[in-house]
Amino acid sequence: MKRGSVRVGLAAAAVALGGGAACGAASTARDRAASAMSASPAAHVVTEPVYLDSSTLFSPPPDGATPKLDAKQAFDAFAGDDRAIPDHLDYQLGLFTSPPSVTDVLVWGYHLDEPSQCVTTGMIKPERINSTQSPSEPQKCIQWEFIDANTGHFVQGMGQVVSGPDSVIPTPPPPAGTEALADGGALPPRIERFSPDLLVVQAPLSTIRWTFDMAECDIELHWFLPPDDARSDSAARPCRAAGKFSLDATADFTSRGRVFAVVAGHIAGPFDAPRYLVRVILDNGRSQIFDPDEDNRAWVFPVQRCGDFAGTLPVAVEAVKFDGETVIDRLAVPATAFERQSPADCEASGEDDSG
Repeated sequence: MKRGSVRVGLAAAAVALGGGAACGAASTARDRAASAMSASPAAHVVTEPVYLDSSTLFSPPPDGATPKLDAKQAFDAFAGDDRAIPDHLDYQLGLFTSPPSVTDVLVWGYHLDEPSQCVTTGMIKPERINSTQSPSEPQKCIQWEFIDANTGHFVQGMGQVVSGPDSVIPTPPPPAGTEALADGGALPPRIERFSPDLLVVQAPLSTIRWTFDMAECDIELHWFLPPDDARSDSAARPCRAAGKFSLDATADFTSRGRVFAVVAGHIAGPFDAPRYLVRVILDNGRSQIFDPDEDNRAWVFPVQRCGDFAGTLPVAVEAVKFDGETVIDRLAVPATAFERQSPADCEASGEDDSG
């Protein structure tokens, strides 16, 4: 897999067209509106996942996803003027994920219609280059350029190896927590960013982002699938309980056929204190452990309740040693925090099967 910012395919196509006058008059507002309505005909939508490497994915967009820019408008935004998309340039609409910074972004992916010799940039480590590659077996790549379908901003350029060494890409396993998202349970959170007053995790990775604003005890849910679905639930201030293990915020969300119970708080001690893990325990006895990281004393657990509504009620959180067994402190989660939720919230969308 070759990645970089050289913008091989799309840049080459733009240069080949030259820097002369724009192709045709600017579209009218009506023309552009009509174009956007037909922005994703079947021939130009990703229908099967394309693995560019074991963690980078170009996947089918959700049903009904409508980009703000059609393929030509996005191409124009990149080229800087109004021109036709060259006949030898193929393009598809899909969701692009390249951990850790790009997650399920709706993009137009462009590439030349024929594979070309793979391009190695300075970003490729020497040890990753196959020194035994023979001239009789050169690598061929499809050079992809991904443009945000809503903003027209360049996202990333990558080469997909289609022949020669490293052309077989292993299919990555589903993100941890995918099963819980479907059947109910705690979603394994992974830290994405942390600052003194803000904790951002993804759970499961590439699906949902949870943000715990520690200054105001606000918890926000954001789905990565268009259209954007961001919601928040604020607790009373103040939030931070310095120097002690605390349960500072709870939130309940009903979104896209899922019912979430979320608990968040802080772990004991200053940043340089001995490190502990945090564990959430559900009513059915299942649990999930989160490592707050050495410079992070905040924690957050999202729990998806549909599938086992009664059993997935959070009942306690614990601070535990790294052996995962020795309990340092335990806090009860008040059941009243989630009394607004009911099995009917799941049944309305056919998600709950146990009540």
